[in-house]
Amino acid sequence: MHHVAIMLMLLSQAAPADGPAASDAAFEARVEALGGRVHRADSPALERRPITKVSLADTKATNDDIELIDKLPHLLWLDLENTRVNEAAWAVMSRCKVLDVLNLSGTAISSADYEGVRKFDALQMLVLYDTDIDDAGLGILAMTPTVTVLNLEKTRVTDEGLLHLRHVPRLVGLNLADTGVTNAGLTHLKPLRRLERLTLRGAQMDDRALADLDFAKELRTLRLDETPVTDRIVEELGPFTKLETLSITGTLVSEKGLAELRARYPNLAVER
Repeated sequence: MHHVAIMLMLLSQAAPADGPAASDAAFEARVEALGGRVHRADSPALERRPITKVSLADTKATNDDIELIDKLPHLLWLDLENTRVNEAAWAVMSRCKVLDVLNLSGTAISSADYEGVRKFDALQMLVLYDTDIDDAGLGILAMTPTVTVLNLEKTRVTDEGLLHLRHVPRLVGLNLADTGVTNAGLTHLKPLRRLERLTLRGAQMDDRALADLDFAKELRTLRLDETPVTDRIVEELGPFTKLETLSITGTLVSEKGLAELRARYPNLAVER
């Protein structure tokens, strides 16, 4: 009986074959088979070394390949850049309770498909660079209220889509480079009172755009490269008392205007 008791105790302490460790191992094997990488936590506070980061960037991964991603309870960082996942993957990704960074650059993410999507609990950074996401697709932001950094560069977003930004009032960094956004759309940014970094490179706007940004009292970096802003910008920058960096490469600002900028705002780093 004594030996039986010892055996039962050992069995009760052993991890089941289909437990978390087995799930992690199975997922890691799939990721590596596709040419991706995983990173495991190295913390003495955790009984095992769970997967915290997954990169499938530049692989042929599809929605099917990440169907078990929500079985990784410690996943903080997921990079799916240039994979074949699409908007149907939102549902499984939204079940990653502690996911902090999500990179979907260059994927097939486009319009909205919210079936089964839950609210992301902890997402801080969402990168949608070079995707076909459109105004309707930005409705996903209603499910990502904790996001503080959002990259929409080279998407199909227009002024109408910026209405969805009211769902992410904590934004401090926003990239709208090479989108269909115009002066009129900037009025939809007013809920973003914490905004510190704004990129408008290549957007369809001019000097008047700055008047619509006067709500952004915390703005520290403004990138207006490849836009038709002119020397009028010297006068328009007055309200941005915390601005530290201004980028105006490829604009219509003249050498005279540049000199005036540097003279009036000596603490401002002007990149041209």
